[in-house]
Amino acid sequence: MTILGFLRRKCSQIFNAVRGAIPRLSSRVQQSLDTAGESARRLFSWVWHHATGAVLAARNFAAAHPIAFAVLILAILLAHPIMRMIIVVVLGFGPGGVKAGSLAAWIQSTLYGGFVPAGSIFSFFQSFGAGF
Repeated sequence: MTILGFLRRKCSQIFNAVRGAIPRLSSRVQQSLDTAGESARRLFSWVWHHATGAVLAARNFAAAHPIAFAVLILAILLAHPIMRMIIVVVLGFGPGGVKAGSLAAWIQSTLYGGFVPAGSIFSFFQSFGAGF
């Protein structure tokens, strides 16, 4: 037997082994995809069930306690720095003080006039807005 014959026989054996492994590999890949698809379906179903439950609970809480719900949502939004900045600016607080014609101006003129008590929520927003 020559070296060339030996190499041909080994290449043929390797080729046949690979060719025989392809259907098994394909079958394993398909089983894995099926398993992953079923797992993804179960996960999505679980997430959907719990998310809809959370939304319904939030809706019921908001209907029963609208002020507490508004305060809670505001607290959640204020927890994020960018949302804090957006909310404060939209309310009418800024580096130059309370913006004329804004909700903050209305609140100040209605509740406080020229005197804003130290430590009040309004003074907190004023100092926060002045920090921009």
